[in-house]
Amino acid sequence: MQGTPKVRSIRTTVMIAVVILAALVLAPSILAADTWTVDAAQPDNAQCVSPTFLCKDIQAAINAAAAGDTINVLPGTYAEDITVDKSLDIRGPNYGISPNTGIRGVEAVVVPATAAIDSGEIFHVEASDVSIDGFTIDGDNTALASGYSSTNGADIDAAEAVTVYVDNINNLNVSNNIIQNLSYFGVTIFGATYAAPATTGHLVDDNLIKDMGTYDPGSALAFWGGGVLLYNGQYAAVTNNVMQNVRIGVQTGNFHSPNPGTATYQVIDNNTMQVRRRGIFHNLQTGAPSPYTLSNNDITALADANETVWDGILLASLAVASTSTNNTIDGSAVSNPSEGYEVWNVDSIAPAAISGGSVSGVDIGLFLNNYEGYSSDAGDGAHASVSGLSITPKATGIGIRVLDSPSSTTHANVQLAIGSGVAVNGGANGMTVENTNASVTSTSDLALNGQTGNYIELVNNAVDIDATGVSFDGQTGATATLAQNFAIEDKVVHKVDNNSLGLVRVKANEIFVTTSSGSIQRGINAATTGNMVNVSAGTFNENVVVNKYLTMQGAGSTASDTVVNGAGSGAGLSITASGLSSANRIAISDLQVTNFANGIQTGGVSYIGLDNVVSTANTSHGLELGNGTTDLLLTNCEFSYNTSVGIRAGTAATISDFEMDGCAVDYNNIGMYIAQTGSGTSNFSDVLIQNSTFNENKQKGIYIEKLHNATFDTVVVDHSGWDASYDFSAGVDINLKYRSDYANISFVDSMITDSGVGALYGVGLTIKARDDGSYSGNPASLDTVSITGGIIDGNEVGVRFGEPGKNNLGPTNVTVSNVCFSNNVIAGLINETQVTDNVATNWWGDASGPYNATTNPGGTGDAVYGDVTYNPWIVDGCGGSTTNETILSANTSDPLFCTGESTTVTIDLAYAVDLYGYEFQISYNDSMASAVGAFVNTFFDTTPPVSIPPAWNAVCSAGICRFAVSHISTSSQQSVTGSGQLAEVTLTGVAPGTFNMVISGDTLSDIDGNALSHAVAGPLPITVCGYANISGFITMQGRPGNIVNPGTVTMIEQAPTSFTPVAPVAFTPANGAYSIMVPYLPGGSSYKILAEHGLYLDNEDIITVSANLSNKDTRLWGGDANNDDDVTILDLSCIGGDFGSAPPISTCGGTGSPDINADNKVNIQDLSIAGGNYDKCGAQPWAWNVAAPNYCSP
Repeated sequence: MQGTPKVRSIRTTVMIAVVILAALVLAPSILAADTWTVDAAQPDNAQCVSPTFLCKDIQAAINAAAAGDTINVLPGTYAEDITVDKSLDIRGPNYGISPNTGIRGVEAVVVPATAAIDSGEIFHVEASDVSIDGFTIDGDNTALASGYSSTNGADIDAAEAVTVYVDNINNLNVSNNIIQNLSYFGVTIFGATYAAPATTGHLVDDNLIKDMGTYDPGSALAFWGGGVLLYNGQYAAVTNNVMQNVRIGVQTGNFHSPNPGTATYQVIDNNTMQVRRRGIFHNLQTGAPSPYTLSNNDITALADANETVWDGILLASLAVASTSTNNTIDGSAVSNPSEGYEVWNVDSIAPAAISGGSVSGVDIGLFLNNYEGYSSDAGDGAHASVSGLSITPKATGIGIRVLDSPSSTTHANVQLAIGSGVAVNGGANGMTVENTNASVTSTSDLALNGQTGNYIELVNNAVDIDATGVSFDGQTGATATLAQNFAIEDKVVHKVDNNSLGLVRVKANEIFVTTSSGSIQRGINAATTGNMVNVSAGTFNENVVVNKYLTMQGAGSTASDTVVNGAGSGAGLSITASGLSSANRIAISDLQVTNFANGIQTGGVSYIGLDNVVSTANTSHGLELGNGTTDLLLTNCEFSYNTSVGIRAGTAATISDFEMDGCAVDYNNIGMYIAQTGSGTSNFSDVLIQNSTFNENKQKGIYIEKLHNATFDTVVVDHSGWDASYDFSAGVDINLKYRSDYANISFVDSMITDSGVGALYGVGLTIKARDDGSYSGNPASLDTVSITGGIIDGNEVGVRFGEPGKNNLGPTNVTVSNVCFSNNVIAGLINETQVTDNVATNWWGDASGPYNATTNPGGTGDAVYGDVTYNPWIVDGCGGSTTNETILSANTSDPLFCTGESTTVTIDLAYAVDLYGYEFQISYNDSMASAVGAFVNTFFDTTPPVSIPPAWNAVCSAGICRFAVSHISTSSQQSVTGSGQLAEVTLTGVAPGTFNMVISGDTLSDIDGNALSHAVAGPLPITVCGYANISGFITMQGRPGNIVNPGTVTMIEQAPTSFTPVAPVAFTPANGAYSIMVPYLPGGSSYKILAEHGLYLDNEDIITVSANLSNKDTRLWGGDANNDDDVTILDLSCIGGDFGSAPPISTCGGTGSPDINADNKVNIQDLSIAGGNYDKCGAQPWAWNVAAPNYCSP
C-alpha cells in the first residue's frame, strides 16, 4: 500500500543498523542531511520514522526530521497547525516555481486544522534557518466553518500563514508560495515580545499573497489582512511578491537596534500590491535601527465599501533615514480620501528620503503632517526630502501637502525639502503649506503643470519659499514673460495676498501683484530691499506706502492700466524711504493715482524717481513735496485735473535737486505751487524742469515763492491763468519772498502762450523779488535771470519783472534774448524794477521792432515798457537764427575765374535799422583784374529820389571802388530797415594771381546823421587763373610723317582738381602735330599728358603747367594689332594670319588691324614692328626715340 513502509527481516534491520553505526563511528564527517517526503494520500497510521518512509502529514515529518533536513511535500491537502522547531528546508511540489511568473503543477495546499480566525497560525516557526517554499497556504479549510468570511466569500479559519513569535530566529525563507484567505497577515516575523532582540537574514520572496482580511467585527481581527508584517527588529528582505486584494501590503514596526546582518535584509523591493487601505506601513524605527529601503514597488488601490481612506506608503515614527525610491503608487480605483506618500512623526535628524517613481489618482500625492498620519500628535513632526517623483493627483487633488495640523497640540515642525526632478501634473492645487510650523525648505526645479486651482498655496503659514527654480506650466519666473508671471502670481497664495503669510518668490528680486492679489501694499511689504514690485493692470483701492528701497513697475498710467484709487482722503502713494544714490533710486513707474486728497506725497527722502506716473482727480494736490525731499526725478509724469494744485511744496518744505522731464501739469487750479514761510528758512533749489507742460491751469500754471539755481527748459505754458476774475492770473509767477540769496533762474526755449488774458495784472511770465510793503522787513533779492529762446505769445502781458507799481530793486542782471514776442495784449515786456534789463536780440512780432513811445514810436511789434535795452532786435521773423546786428559783407558765387573771364561780387547789408544813407569802398588788385562798379541797390533804387556824390558813384580806379548814396528828405521818404544788396562789382581777369577784396571807409547813417552801429565781414578771397598752350609732335613707329593717321592727346588735371576737364585733341595725319589749351592756377597746376592710338601703345607723362609748353614730342610704339594695350602672341598671330594680304584686311578683333604701318598691306614690316615690341604693355614713357621699357613679364 502507498505510504506504508515495506516489511523488513530482523536480519536486514540489524545489518542496516550495523552499517549505520559503523558509518557514525568510522566517518562522522561524511554524514549528510536527510530528505523526508510527505504525502497526504498516506493512511492515517502511516509510519514516519525515517526518511525512507512516506509521512502522511507535515508535522510528523518535522517531528521526525533532524535539523538541516529537507522535507518534500507532495501535492494534496494538509489540514494542520504546524510548528517548525528546527532548521528545515520544507518544500512543496512547486518548490522554486514562482506563483507569479512560473508554470506550477498540482499544489500542496496547507489549511488550518482548527478554526481560530483571531489566533490561528498555519506554520509557526520556532527555529532559525527554516525555508518554506512552493506551497499554497490557505486560511480557509473548507472542512471547517468559522463563520467569518473574507472579502472574496471565503470562510477564514486562521490568522496567519507563516509566523515567528519567538526570539532569536534568523534566516526564515518564505518563497514561491500562494498565501490566501487569512485574517491578519500572510507572513509575520515578530519575535516573542516588543523587546525582542534584532534578527536578520529573513527572506519573503516571490509569493502570491491574496484575499487577506475580514471586516467582520465579531472576528476580533476586523480591518487587518496584510501581506507581510515585520516587527520588533526582525530584519527581512521582502521582495518580488504579488499581493492581491490585501488590506495592507507590508507593515514594519518597533525596530530599535541595528541589523546584526547585512543591508540585504533591509529592503522592501519590487513587490506588486493591490491594497484596500495601505501599500506599505513603514513604522516605528526608533533608537538606533538600521534604515530600510522601499524600492520599485507597484502599489494600486482596490475599492472596498468598508474602507474610508487610502494611502500608498505611510512613513511613520522614524528616527533613521528611510529611503523610498522608484515606487509606483496608483490610487485611482478608490473614491475615498487618498494619499500617495504620507509622512508622520519622522525625526528631523533623519528625514525620509523619497525619490523617483510616480504617484497618481490620489487626493494628495505627498502628504507630510504632524497628526493625520496616525490620528495623534507626532512628537517629531514630519521631515522628508523628495526628488525625481512624478505626481498626478485626482482632478480635485493636491500634489504636495505640508500640514501643521490644527488637531495637533504640540505642533512639531513639518518640513519638506524638494530636490530635482519632482513634477506635479494636474490636480486642483500643486502644493499647499499649511499653518505655523509647516515649511518647504527647498523647491529645486519642481514642475507644476496643469493645476486648475493654485500652483502653491500657503495657509496660515508665514514661512517663505524660494520658488525661483520652480516651473509653472513650463515657465520659471526667470523665463516667463511679465504677463505669464502675473498669471503665475494669480495661482500662488502667499504674502502678496495676505500679509500674515510667507512669501513664495518665483523670480529673483521681483514681486508680482495683480488685482487677484488685491494689494500693492502687500507686494511692497513682501519685497526686500532692492526688489522690483511688478503690478498688473487693474484698480487697487488702497493707500500705498513705499517704505523701503525698491522699484515699482505698473502696467501703464491710463485709466485701463494700473490705478491706485482712493475715497477722496489721505495720500494715495506715500514715499517714506530713500534710494541709495542718483544711479540707484526708488523707481516708481507706469501707474495712475486718483481720488485721494493728495495723490502722491514725499518727505525727508532722497533719490526718488517717478516715470510715467499720473496723479489726477485728487481733491487737493497731485504731488505734495514734504520737507527734506532731495534728488527727486520726475519723467513723463502727469499731475493734472487735481482740484487744487498739481505739484505743491508747503511753506516749511525745503526741496533740492528737483528734476522734471517730459511731464504734464495741466487742468489744475494751480499747476505748481511752491510756498515760502515768513521766516524764509525753506528753499526750492537746484531745479531743472524741461520738456514739460503747465497748460489750462485756472489761476496760475506755475507759482513759486522760493527758487534758487533753477532752469526751465522747453517748458510749455498755454492758456493758464485763464480765470480773468482773479487779478493776478499768470502762466508763470515767480514771486520770491523772505530770502536775500536767490540767484540763477533761467528759461530756455520755452513757450508761454494765451495766459493771464483779461485779468487785471494778468501775465504770461512774471519774475519778482519782493521787497515792497510787508516784505520790506525781510526783503527778497534775486540775481541773474535769463530768458533765452522760445515763444511768448498772446498773453495779457508777455513778461513782467517786478511787482506792478512797487518799484522793486530786483531782480538784477536780467537778460532776455532770442525770444519770439508776439500778440501780447498790453505789452511784450514790462520792467517794473529799478534796474535796467537787457532785452536785446528778440523778435517782437514785426521787423520794425517793439513799440516804445519814447525810443521806438514807429515800432509796430509788441510794446516794451520800463528801463530796458531792446536794440538790436531780430528782424527776420520768429525762430530766426540771426539777430539784427547790421553786417556789411562782400560775396560772390565764383571766386575762381581765369584771364579774360568775369565774375560778379555783391556788397550786401544785413539787418539794417533806420538806414538813410551809406558810404564804403572796396579794394581789388588791378594788376590781376579790372573792375566795374554799379549800384544794384535793393534798398534805395526802389524808393527814389537819392543823392550820389559823383566821385563815389560806383567809381572803380587804381584798385579801389567807391560807393555812397543817401535819400533826399521828402514827405515820402523814411529810413529803411531790413536786409538787401547795396552794390556790385564786376571783375574781369587780367593776369593769374590771388588777392583779397576788403571793405573799408564804411559809414551807415540814420536820418539824423547818426552813425549806425554795424560790423564788416572779413576779406573776400579772389583767384585769377591763367591759360597755357601745350603743343608738339607725335611720331609713330614704322610710319613716315605723311601717313600718321589721327590719334589723340589728352590733358588730365591731377588731384586736387579745380577746373572742368579739358576735351582731348587729335594730332594731325600729315605730321603728327597737336596743340591743346589748359587752365592753370597761379603757381602752376599738375597734369597728366596722354598720347593714344589704336594700334600703338600709349605714352604718358606728368607735367606742371604754369606757362605755354612747346616741343612736347613723343614716339608711339606699334604692334598692338588687336588694340588691347598689350603686344602679345595674339597680335603676332593676327598679323601672321593676314600676312601678304591687301585691302580689305581683317580687324584682328575690336578696332584693331594687322596693318600696323598703314601701307594697305600686311607684310614683314608689320610683323617686325610687333615682334620688336613683343610683351610690351601699358603706357610707355613720354620720350623721343627711346626704346619703350615697360614689359608685361617680370
